[in-house]
Amino acid sequence: MPFCSQCGLKILPGFGQVCANGHPFVPADENEVSAAAAELEREFIADYFEIEQNYVLSEAAGLLLQAAHCCKNRDYDACTAVCRGSLESALSKLRIVKPSTRGIYMIEPAVLDLLPEIQFQQRLLVSWAKKNEALTTELAEQIAKVRELGNFASHLAERKHREIAHKLRESFKTGSYRLWVAPEEAYWALNVSRRTILLLLKWFANQIA
Repeated sequence: MPFCSQCGLKILPGFGQVCANGHPFVPADENEVSAAAAELEREFIADYFEIEQNYVLSEAAGLLLQAAHCCKNRDYDACTAVCRGSLESALSKLRIVKPSTRGIYMIEPAVLDLLPEIQFQQRLLVSWAKKNEALTTELAEQIAKVRELGNFASHLAERKHREIAHKLRESFKTGSYRLWVAPEEAYWALNVSRRTILLLLKWFANQIA
């Protein structure tokens, strides 16, 4: 994990990304973010394979590793966009499968019929997960923020072209209109996504009778 630039303590692995003294994680340079992302990637792989039934979220895990690779290579926009995709994959997958000692199997066909409507509506998926105690309110709020960052990153070109077409209005001149994802934001999204996938996997494994 990275170290605090103010007091030198390790940044805690929770959602807030602060040290024991409450200082937020502000990377000294992009090399620090790359190193932190590489360490997070290694920890995720180790934790992932310790959980039974981990195969149920193999697609989401694969996307998370892609996001980590992007963060390590300083492609922060791509990192946050893929983090959003990894969370959507994990939530939609758990919505249509249920655990069994004989493996996983699909729920009633009615749920499958709803899949096209719910698959990319994260609000509905999160609501379902909270109702079934797979997510806490705090975690749900963090996921919503990752989704916002991912959406922002996915539409950067569109935003840029719109701003240019409007001749760089006052919002851009004053610095309130940004066109990129910051390194610490990408790392934060990666960290939240890692924790979410691992927590969802543990919840799923605990559902087995």
